[in-house]
Amino acid sequence: MQNCVSIIETGLDDAIEASRKAVGLGADLIEVRFDNFAQLPQDFSGFKEFQIPKIATLRSAAQGGNYKGSDENKLRFLVRAYNGAFDFIDLEDDFPLLHRRDLDGIRIIVSSHIFDASPRLMTVVDRLVANGSKGDTPKVVYRAETLTDVASLVAAGKLYALAERKFALIGMGPLGSITRVCANRFGASLTYVSLEPGKEAAPGQIDLATMKWLGNKAVITGITGHPLEHTVSPAMHNAAFRALRLPGMYFKLPAAPVELGSVTEMMLELDMRGMNVTIPHKESVISLLDRLDLNAIKVGAVNTIINDKGTLIGSNTDLYGVAKTFELANFDAKDKDVLVVGAGGASRAVCAYLSEAGAKVKITNRTNTKAASLADKFDNVTAVEFDSLAKGKFAAVVNCTPVGMKGFPNELPLPIETIQNGMLVLDTIYNPTVTKLMEVAQERGATPVSGKNMLIYQALKAFELWTGKAPTYEVMEQAFREALP
Repeated sequence: MQNCVSIIETGLDDAIEASRKAVGLGADLIEVRFDNFAQLPQDFSGFKEFQIPKIATLRSAAQGGNYKGSDENKLRFLVRAYNGAFDFIDLEDDFPLLHRRDLDGIRIIVSSHIFDASPRLMTVVDRLVANGSKGDTPKVVYRAETLTDVASLVAAGKLYALAERKFALIGMGPLGSITRVCANRFGASLTYVSLEPGKEAAPGQIDLATMKWLGNKAVITGITGHPLEHTVSPAMHNAAFRALRLPGMYFKLPAAPVELGSVTEMMLELDMRGMNVTIPHKESVISLLDRLDLNAIKVGAVNTIINDKGTLIGSNTDLYGVAKTFELANFDAKDKDVLVVGAGGASRAVCAYLSEAGAKVKITNRTNTKAASLADKFDNVTAVEFDSLAKGKFAAVVNCTPVGMKGFPNELPLPIETIQNGMLVLDTIYNPTVTKLMEVAQERGATPVSGKNMLIYQALKAFELWTGKAPTYEVMEQAFREALP
């Protein structure tokens, strides 16, 4: 895959200097966005020194650029640029003079930029075919708003690649970044990158140095769930890749329940090595996997998927994170009364650990049938009515609900009377770093513990499962602090 650097300077001298820097950093092509120029140049000789293919672009405002002049002037300018120093010109698929004989013999990238419609598989393929019939290289760009959009682009790329033609296919926006990094994995021959951070020509563009570092065989991982605004996992895992000097990237890939199938399909299509799974998919994802490891079977939920050469294996590293959190809190659970609040995927990991550690576990949930159903799956775990909690006495309480998490109601997940002096209060939430539950626990003489260590230790184990390499706790902890100061 070739990296084409978008040059977005506003003047000729700066554009030449930026092009020189791009060539020095190893760019395969450069695209000069002349529509950003304050004044269009007449002399292109300064670009002749660069011995890599050069693209001249004068993007119209209707397709995301800044050119507002006439079509006739645009055609004349680009033809002069081509004859002066450039190897390609970029023209939009709706450019009305695309048929003109002035363009005979000129190599053209025919591009489409769609901002107001979702990509659909055959629509994308049809655009690639149509653009390819009008020029030398088709380029199609969609704004990627959902995981379904990304999956459609990937599938369309795979299909069009059968034609064995060079093309570019890009999902614009933060969610679409994965289509830029993994373009070669669905058959695209080039992708567009920025010269450096802060010099992006479009949202979601990755800088050249990062793309060169990643290469074509980077370890690609990510996290899915809904919502994902709160997550700091990308910062932690990407810090680990850098610290270990292991080319790789971790993406945030939010998916609604109806999109979960697209997640596992995309893992296979893009040869992604792994995926973390969080609320609300930890149980529902199981039916989409080929098999589970022992920890996932023990917990009955999956928070980590490993792609082993096309076989998707579900694991659960929350169990490790829970064990390390209790260990660091010096809490011996044997024969202790422990209350677990919530009956989702995190609750399963906590119950599995406490059950094995010999605790006497009570589980509660606003829907009591869910708590009863979960209690039946573990030894020493029984369900209790939420309304009876104020009368109970416990050595520890563990909140496994999202109540108090960023984006959710800032409330207590249980009656305040349940929180008693001397008890351990573990909130599996880590964002915010101090929840309302932790504040109240502190006020009432209990020992509050955040979900930070549970998050970091489960992440350390997941990273090791995917890569065979173990990052240090300090690397991920520093990334956590920087993401949530």
